[in-house]
Amino acid sequence: MKQYVKKTVVFILTASLMLLTGCQQPFDATGYTQAVLDMVTRGETKAYEAISESSEEEAKKQYEAAIDSYMQEFDSLGFSDELTEKYRSYIPNLMQKTKYTVQEAKEQDDGSFEVGVEVEPIIMFGGIEELLQQKLQDYLSQVQNNILNNQAAPTDEEMTEAAGEMLYECLNTALEDPQYGDKTTITVHVQESETENVWEIPGEDVDALMTALIDTTGAEEAFTLS
Repeated sequence: MKQYVKKTVVFILTASLMLLTGCQQPFDATGYTQAVLDMVTRGETKAYEAISESSEEEAKKQYEAAIDSYMQEFDSLGFSDELTEKYRSYIPNLMQKTKYTVQEAKEQDDGSFEVGVEVEPIIMFGGIEELLQQKLQDYLSQVQNNILNNQAAPTDEEMTEAAGEMLYECLNTALEDPQYGDKTTITVHVQESETENVWEIPGEDVDALMTALIDTTGAEEAFTLS
């Protein structure tokens, strides 16, 4: 008998992918959850490919979709394409630093599974506010000096770009010695879909888990400063 596992992407649930289980072997809900997490945070696709029988290309697309989800924080800030690409290269480095431990799945009476994931959230903007403020003050002082020396003032676009570069530098500095929040356990449910013959992690569980991995506290303040 063929069973299916639903393709999981951060904040997005897409089409189904096959997994041979049922009569052949018990479904490995723990392994599935671990494979999904390793794929979307580490770009490690081998286990995901094996457990889902998907191709490397399909798995890579899922990983890129996860990065796209996090890039939504930056896409609307008005940065140049070049700077936006820098932020896109930063996101995988951030995701690599996430910490999680997948616990043993517990089968429920209805045949579904509960899987606890212990998360130690990385603090994305941890400790950068003071550094960013100093960089911005130095930049504005230089702009004022240039104006006093009869040099043209930068355009709004140029100032936005400069601030974005400073924020990018600060975020990368924070990754050199990342800060983490208190450990918490997120419970995800691995269950058969009500409408399809597939195993899936509900979208709200995926959202809760991926939100817990990265603490974006301070994002509004940082973006306001930039």
